[in-house]
Amino acid sequence: MEARDEPEANQQGVPENGGRRLEALLQDLTATHGRVRAAERLAVNYRTLARSLDSGQLSPTMQGALERYAEQTRASVAPPDQGTGEVDETNAGDNHEDEDVEDAAKQLREELALFRARTAHQLQAVEERLERLEQRERAAPIEPTQLEATANMRALMGLDAQLITLAPVSGEEQAYGAALPLIAEWRTMRQRRMSATHTLDVLKIDERLLELEITLLAEHELTLPPADGPWDGIKRHAELRLRHQSLTRRRRQRRWTQLLYWFMRLISLSRWSGS
Repeated sequence: MEARDEPEANQQGVPENGGRRLEALLQDLTATHGRVRAAERLAVNYRTLARSLDSGQLSPTMQGALERYAEQTRASVAPPDQGTGEVDETNAGDNHEDEDVEDAAKQLREELALFRARTAHQLQAVEERLERLEQRERAAPIEPTQLEATANMRALMGLDAQLITLAPVSGEEQAYGAALPLIAEWRTMRQRRMSATHTLDVLKIDERLLELEITLLAEHELTLPPADGPWDGIKRHAELRLRHQSLTRRRRQRRWTQLLYWFMRLISLSRWSGS
């Protein structure tokens, strides 16, 4: 008869039933406390725990941590020894280790709460400053005569009176007038968006692109590609509304992503300083 392959858990030195028991314990911990708190209770790195959950395979580090946690749990609920009255030294050491882990987790939670409060205050200050800048910009619109003169110049240069081109064209300095620096930045940000790889960078670029497009549409009454002709008032209003909504969502996503980034750095620094 052909020999059958042993289960993967057995190949790694962990009995199949024991591996399933540890996996069930890990699933119960994360369902009850969440991944971050579960990693704190197991005294392992968050990424180690996340890899084991996502891959469905327990690394040796996770196996050892789960075994220790199971032993500590059993020791904490076991009845005291009524025969001798002596305290087991191993259990005492485990209790001290539990206390150290709880103290470290408590300190980390306090630092995280302080960081959240400080960050929330800074975000509120930035939002108030942005609101003041937007109100100032809305209070000083471009004069209609300036818009008409710029549109006439674009028509004379052979360009559409309102359409923005993706690439620079000859004579656009005179055609686009005061809007040209914004158009140049908009083109640059589009190129950077294509090469961006990090989520936070992409969100920042998207936020700036939307800000530029709102300014070009509302203040300079231009039309964005791929449109092949100028937008009327109804179409322009609809495009502005969509971009304002998208800008609100991007700002919210960028702030939460930035908070998560600093949160992960705080956890890493805390782990590093405690090791």
